Amino acid sequence: YVCNLLPADTQNPVNCKYSVLTAGFTFLTLLQLLAPHPLAVIPSWTGRRISRAFPMWTMLAAVTSYDLKLATEAGTLFEPKVRQLSRGLRAFGLVHVISKIGAIFLDPTFPASYHAVALVPGWAAAAILFFGLTLRGDKQ
Repeated sequence: YVCNLLPADTQNPVNCKYSVLTAGFTFLTLLQLLAPHPLAVIPSWTGRRISRAFPMWTMLAAVTSYDLKLATEAGTLFEPKVRQLSRGLRAFGLVHVISKIGAIFLDPTFPASYHAVALVPGWAAAAILFFGLTLRGDKQ
């Protein structure tokens, strides 16, 4: 097999977390590349044209999540190099979630300036919740 997205140990919540993040970020990458507007802008909340650049970030997050899944399975998750990956993924999720909270509660033009997001609010909420999964700790 090329890669296995399923966790090796379904009883290990950290292994399951990174499996879900790998699959989810891969899905969001494909959604942004292949889906029509307004679905394509959901992960980034940017305009139609600039939203096509955001898949680079979600693809990087998918690869990082997969590396962390493999590290969890190999028992090397708490090594210094791997910790940097974990912290980077968590920082990406934190910045994303904070930016969406800021857009909703601090931007006086919300929701008028976010027309595409207003068209598919369920997808937008699901994406925010998914990014929130990156904030879950690595301790079992």
